[in-house]
Amino acid sequence: MGRWPRIAFVLGLLIWFISGSSAGHSQEALSVQINSVDLSAFPVVRATVTVLDDTQRPVAGLPAESFEATADGEALPLQSLTSATDAGVGIGVVLAFDTSGSMEGVPLAAAREAGKTLTANLGGSDQVAVVSFASNVRRVLSFTQDRQAAATAIDTLFAAGNTALYQGVADSAEAARGGPLPRRAVILLSDGTDFGGVSRVDAPMSLAAAGGSGVPFFVIGLGDAIDQGYLEQLASATRGQFLLAPTPEALAGLYENVGSILRHQYIVTLDASPVALGAAAVLRIAVTAGGATGAAETELKVPAGSPPPTQQPVVTPVPTSVVQGTEGGSNLAPVIVAGGVGGVATLGVAGFFFWRRRRRVVQAEVDLRRIVDKSPPPAYPVIETVAPMQSNAYLRVAGDEGGEVYPLGDWPVTVGFTSDCNVRLPDGATTGWERVRIWRREGRYMLHNLSRMGMVQVGGKAATWVVLDDGDEVQIGAARLVFHDKPPEQSSG
Repeated sequence: MGRWPRIAFVLGLLIWFISGSSAGHSQEALSVQINSVDLSAFPVVRATVTVLDDTQRPVAGLPAESFEATADGEALPLQSLTSATDAGVGIGVVLAFDTSGSMEGVPLAAAREAGKTLTANLGGSDQVAVVSFASNVRRVLSFTQDRQAAATAIDTLFAAGNTALYQGVADSAEAARGGPLPRRAVILLSDGTDFGGVSRVDAPMSLAAAGGSGVPFFVIGLGDAIDQGYLEQLASATRGQFLLAPTPEALAGLYENVGSILRHQYIVTLDASPVALGAAAVLRIAVTAGGATGAAETELKVPAGSPPPTQQPVVTPVPTSVVQGTEGGSNLAPVIVAGGVGGVATLGVAGFFFWRRRRRVVQAEVDLRRIVDKSPPPAYPVIETVAPMQSNAYLRVAGDEGGEVYPLGDWPVTVGFTSDCNVRLPDGATTGWERVRIWRREGRYMLHNLSRMGMVQVGGKAATWVVLDDGDEVQIGAARLVFHDKPPEQSSG
């Protein structure tokens, strides 16, 4: 082989390697969630699917070719794909508001405006119902397409009494279950905890009612006095999302984000004939868009005998997609390889080290999926109490090797600017509200973003939850910290 053929061969290998590395990175860029599965017309199965990019924004306009479905590895033919933006595809949304006395004034006023804006931006086929809960639960408005009636109902909300949170959850689930549209959701706002004795159900009963409704709950916790553990369980049990609003001013953006997600969901209709009546199978739906991929799985439980007359609740495990995404700019475009021999070689070396680091993160996520409780699998990692172990992990302000060290142990630690944080970061402007939770599991530290998407980054990438490696830079709002998992004298970062 001559000199030039050899050079061409090497260049070809490098381009192939870089492209492969890029594909390996983008393969984990989409976040896919199966929100519900309708088995009422089995073997025809209809799944409601949410597809988000690495900044947790909805990915719209995908064709049917972007979706693939399997049951226990066997392909399921896709009969149709419908977008929620298509005419005639509606959703019934229950707006559930905490109207206890602590919501009086600015909090309730901000909640009203956020709810009315979301209602006004829904599609023509969508319907809205309004529920309020304080000492008692009120069905303020039944499902309607009348936007003015919905706005008027929201304006009538007033704050008084204690918080019947558990009863509010159970009654909101019941209201959503009775909605006339097959696609439904609950957006529930609370700023406190359940006041003992005002709810007729306890926490487990309310979670069972919500999980059994087959309706996802988008749960918004306002302020620092919320029952965050319960609200996160509620979101997990219903295959929804938990969102944190540290101040009333954050409500508008959070409601807008939820509304955008609901308006851009997909209804995937599948032929599940390969799954026998009475059998159980793992339904997997994978989505590909411009080289980026993601997938989600859930268990299909097909009753024996006649098909079920109503929608069956399902449980969605931790999404398989990596939640470390690139802030600002889509990652769906293919990588363009340009430059001379030196440029390609440099990219190849950089791609190699990126690939090695990527493998470590993906492997850690596989381990995470193995240890998460399977009954029911949550949408976010479960924080469990573990036996104390010796730990040398800590956080240090980036670029300040002699600065303050924040030690980390086995117990969950909240790090941020708000008053309830275990590690409170300095904030000269007194405007910071971002926060994260860090805890240890099976020898690895995990970070869960409790703030709005994009406000917390790990290694320069927006993060929801990630497995931390020694030397990772964690940016929380304006603060930049470096995570170390070894004694200070051994750390190189």
